[in-house]
This record gives sequence, C-alpha cells and structure tokens, in this order.
Amino acid sequence: MKPRISLREALSDPNLLGSALAGDSWKAWRTLLIAVMGEELTADDRAIFAKLTGREREPLRSVEEFLAVVGRRGGKSRALATFAAKAKISAALMGNKHTFGYKPTPDTRAKLSAALMGNKNNRNSKARHVHH
Repeated sequence: MKPRISLREALSDPNLLGSALAGDSWKAWRTLLIAVMGEELTADDRAIFAKLTGREREPLRSVEEFLAVVGRRGGKSRALATFAAKAKISAALMGNKHTFGYKPTPDTRAKLSAALMGNKNNRNSKARHVHH
C-alpha cells in the first residue's frame, strides 16, 4: 500500500516534518531519504544523489537497506530520527501496529524525541561513545 503522504510532502509541510531537516544544510540528507523511500527525485535532487552515491538514478522503490559513511556531527541522528518518524506515521495511517519490526530502545526513543522536538539540551544527554 502506498503512503498517503510522501516523505517529500512531509518534509515540506511545517505541520508535519517541515522543521526537522529544514534549510540548505540538510538538502543532501533530504535527497537521500526521499530516494531511500522510493520517491522520484527532481533534476536538482538527482544531481545531488548522483554525486553522493555514484548512481545516475534513484531506485524508484523503497530500499531494503541503506548504508552511509558519515562523520561525526554529520546529521545522522536527526536524519534517521526524521526517517523513523515518517515510517511510523505512515504505518499508523495505514493501520499497521509495527513498522519494519522497528522497536527502539528507551535510549533511542529519547534521542528520537529530542531530535524531532528540537530539544538541544536533551539531544545528547544520553549519547554514548563507542571506542574501538
């Protein structure tokens, strides 16, 4: 079943996810997430997608797995929290109880909530660093 609201629409609507990844600095993440959802890209988005992935075209279908190498403070948490929120919203709108079997831990729920709500004081309060 196709979602009632596309990710592109949700990211453009200030009443939905419009403020989650707003501004030019988030353009690459918005483009990647829209492509991951299987949505068609604009010509401008496609140029960004090609530069970041080395692929000429977006997949035009939802992908099973998305891998990215992203440095520290590269926007991973906020971008993926936005993606998770959209997936959960879509599932709820379609009457599904679960989304892709995704069950976040309490720590992850706190991070998702802080990232989506823009709570700068809480965003990193439960962050853990892993050293190799």
